[in-house]
Amino acid sequence: MAITTVHPTIAHLNKFQLEPAQHINGPLFVLAGPGSGKTNLIVSRASYMIEKGIDPLSMLMFTFTKKAANEMRERVHLKVGPRANDLTVSTYHSFCSRLLRKYANYLGYETNFTIYDTDDQISTIKKIAKDGMFKPRDVINEISSMKNKNITPQKALEKAQYEGTAKDKYVAEVYKQYQKELKEQNAVDFDDLILLSILLLRTQPEVKREVNQRYRYLFCDETQDSSSRDLDLIKLLAGDDMNVCLIADDDQSIYAFRGADINEILKLKARFKGLKVYTLQQNYRSTQTIVNAARSLISHNEQSYEKELFTENKVGEQLMFIDTQNQSQEASYISTLIEALTQNGTYQYKDIAILYRMNHLSRSIEEALLQKQVPYTVVGGLPFYKRREIKDIMSYIRLAYNPLDREAFERAIGVPKRGVGDKSLEHIHAYVRNRASNYIDALPNTDLRGKAKKGVEQFYTFMEKFREELYTMAPKDIVLYVVHGIKYIDLLVEMDEPDMETRVGNLDELVNIAASYDQVDEFLENLSLNVEDAEQIENSINLMTLHASKGLEFPIIIMIGNNEGIIPSWRADTQASIEEERRLHYVGMTRAKEILILTRPKMVMNQGRSQYQEESRFIGEIDPQYIRGRS
Repeated sequence: MAITTVHPTIAHLNKFQLEPAQHINGPLFVLAGPGSGKTNLIVSRASYMIEKGIDPLSMLMFTFTKKAANEMRERVHLKVGPRANDLTVSTYHSFCSRLLRKYANYLGYETNFTIYDTDDQISTIKKIAKDGMFKPRDVINEISSMKNKNITPQKALEKAQYEGTAKDKYVAEVYKQYQKELKEQNAVDFDDLILLSILLLRTQPEVKREVNQRYRYLFCDETQDSSSRDLDLIKLLAGDDMNVCLIADDDQSIYAFRGADINEILKLKARFKGLKVYTLQQNYRSTQTIVNAARSLISHNEQSYEKELFTENKVGEQLMFIDTQNQSQEASYISTLIEALTQNGTYQYKDIAILYRMNHLSRSIEEALLQKQVPYTVVGGLPFYKRREIKDIMSYIRLAYNPLDREAFERAIGVPKRGVGDKSLEHIHAYVRNRASNYIDALPNTDLRGKAKKGVEQFYTFMEKFREELYTMAPKDIVLYVVHGIKYIDLLVEMDEPDMETRVGNLDELVNIAASYDQVDEFLENLSLNVEDAEQIENSINLMTLHASKGLEFPIIIMIGNNEGIIPSWRADTQASIEEERRLHYVGMTRAKEILILTRPKMVMNQGRSQYQEESRFIGEIDPQYIRGRS
């Protein structure tokens, strides 16, 4: 009998992981349950391919966060050494941004385009839709939804004309003007990064040929979070060889509001012909009780692949479900429980995460923790690049890099105030539009008077010199050039900022971030694409939403607010939306390694009045044998 020798790079994998690890050519789909070692599989498969002689330059690995991308590269590096440096490991948006930086001219854009964030988008919409019929953020969401479905402005107008409401027609018209405005400013938004990349690959065969020749093997993690648009991109990048490895857990698809569509996962075989499906069923994270309890809940979903999850971990303790009278009692109970769990040294604060469906539910918990002087961190604070002082400084750098950037110009010329009001701005905008100019070159030619004229002259002098020197300086020195050049610290002092020290510290951190880049374009791109969480205290309780918890794990999970109207959300009014809410609850449960505690308040305050709340249906759907006191 012949003995099959397994390559040492993948010899540690279990029987469920070995087969997909050795499947190199053709499309495959790995259905990975929570805690089943999917990252281990991805890393091992990539390392195995490199060891078998596949050029890492030909491998493209997609993740949904930069943090996950860095971790993946580091883990491959540990297995194969410096060869891992040639891997392309990226988020979809980051990869598409780099692709467009190289080929944007094929689509009529300059390669130094600006990436607009939500604030830039809202500001642009406000200028287009001055009547204010609908909230700018709502309009942006509608446009984003259309982009997720590959609906162009022209298609949106046609659809609205024949079957749309008055709002549909309004949004479609604004969408058309919005895209025109972006193009004129040589700017794109986040959705455009993927849409334009798809357009590029569909309409430019020579570009597609070049890209397909470069990237012959694709890895796509967290595919359950993909939209139809994302999968269109993957298929175009995979080319004729279709060497694509899709990794997903359909039971953790919780981002419908971002365009993810569970139906796309269920239809993968139709999209990728010859797709081979593998299932990772062994959970390495949680106790048997937690795995079985979570499985009993998610079994109520109809839209799902069949899988039998199991674990060889210890049986573990039953879940705790705690009914409290109100939110204050719920918070008090949890703070007392935390003291009990940590007092003998078995667990530290950082081992505990408190999860909730909606942000406002953290308030009573925070108050209780503060009273007992228990340190905590609210994960997912204001993103670094959205802090005011960061946006102020970056607006100067963005404008010097792309003088057509209207949003950057309007912010920069107003910091510090230079007497340039709305009328002066409109005059400058008109000059730029009518003379096919840019905002820096237009400034000395605009016929302004008084304080505005003097302010514009000073601004032009600074920006012209700054633009000339932009590419001669390192990114760190560019930041310092702006901070010192416009005397920003003095400006903060004059404004009597109450959190002056924090803002100056943020500017110091911006300098530190810039110091890690060699080129200004890399610095600008990464600052635009990355959303960084607020600084975390090293040993503290972790407070976060259920959505933010995805991909994380903790020895102890406490899920609060298990009431109808909270989870499932009151907005969930269809079977599909209820199933997504159930998946969200399942995600929360499967973050727990050892202890899982579920709580709810019977009474909550609503507009100053105490109201009774029904227990979440999801609690009743968990097999009672796994819940203490219910079996």
